[in-house]
Amino acid sequence: MPATNPFRVSDLVAKYGWKAIIYLSNLGPRLLSEAQVLFVDSGHTNALDADDTEHGHSFEKPLATIDYAIGLCTAGERSVILAAPGHVETIVNAQVDFDVSDITCIGIGEGSNKAAVNYGHANSSVDIGANNVHLINLRFVPSNTAILIGVDIETSVTGTKLEDCDFAEGDAAADEFIAGIEVKSGCDNTKIKGCLGRTKVASAEAVAAVYFNGASDNCIVEKCRFIGNYSTAAIVN
Repeated sequence: MPATNPFRVSDLVAKYGWKAIIYLSNLGPRLLSEAQVLFVDSGHTNALDADDTEHGHSFEKPLATIDYAIGLCTAGERSVILAAPGHVETIVNAQVDFDVSDITCIGIGEGSNKAAVNYGHANSSVDIGANNVHLINLRFVPSNTAILIGVDIETSVTGTKLEDCDFAEGDAAADEFIAGIEVKSGCDNTKIKGCLGRTKVASAEAVAAVYFNGASDNCIVEKCRFIGNYSTAAIVN
């Protein structure tokens, strides 16, 4: 359910003053002045998934998971989730489901230090189940054999944007995404920009970096690099 006392941009400025610029620089010009801002860092000693008017309001007292942060968001509010450098969200036979519309989730950091989602089961996935969800600068890491789908954009969900995200190689030879991103039918206005997808050189499982599984209009894949031995193609359909 949405947060009991949402921490909004105006609260961020009131609490931190000029120090808020450090956070606002990551939010971009599209942020509404009263959008909710949530902070997530699994590695912080104070991290806790709690709707207690304290956790999630700063990186000093962050939430522990992106999944919990999603549940505190309100549809249509353009909430922003900031994931700290080194954050790791491990999912095992479960999903992180972006089922609230108009959320932007931003990972902070570069390279292997980007906030990451670690997949520990073949059925693990990040699901996009609501319109206008934006995932920016996140790292998706397969840690099990033949992960079915990395990011699953569900049927008739529109306006999804994936930008500057990495779909990494796993540690073991068969730790790969069968489909890095799967776009179901009716997912109009999907945009995938500046993303990187890799497989092992001797890939045995990877089929596609991006798989369009049905007809969708006005979809764009641009400025991406997909490197690996995809059994069908880097981009399918």
